[in-house]
Amino acid sequence: MILLRLTVINLVLLFSINFFILSCSDSAPLENTTADITNSGNNYNDLSKPAVDYSYPIWGKRNFYNKRGTWEGGSIQLSNGSKFTIERGAMIPPHPKASSYYLTVRADYDSLNNQIIISFTPHGVVFNPPARLDIDWTDLGVDVASLYYIDENGNYILQTPDHIDIIKRKLTLYIDHFSRYAIGYE
Repeated sequence: MILLRLTVINLVLLFSINFFILSCSDSAPLENTTADITNSGNNYNDLSKPAVDYSYPIWGKRNFYNKRGTWEGGSIQLSNGSKFTIERGAMIPPHPKASSYYLTVRADYDSLNNQIIISFTPHGVVFNPPARLDIDWTDLGVDVASLYYIDENGNYILQTPDHIDIIKRKLTLYIDHFSRYAIGYE
């Protein structure tokens, strides 16, 4: 019985080695090894949905502490690559004597207008020096995007970001208070 098993194992090994040698020889036809990137799931020409689905809305939340009268700095990172950062001592909340404050950054995807909407809570928080907001627009599937401030009446006002990185599809905006912003294709 052991001899039969060894014979079967030898035959399998011999067959595998021959198959490998034949498939690697110059006479063997090569298989098509090129990738079809047009149907890879990241088709940037299809504007009906985000290129990557992060199951919007995306939330980022952090508790910032008041340490001896100075608010700590830090950042809130969203899973779509967007990030909100404040320097130590820059936050001025509506109730500055509180011992801590939860700041929330929310990103929503508006599929009708192909926009990412960024909003913050709580309202009334001010920053001096301004906080940094990095918005990633990869999910829009466009090469160039425009930034809008959304006022209290829902009007979209075109903004000029402080920095644009078209290669990474990110823009940077310095904000001195919490507002709503939209990024989309103009």
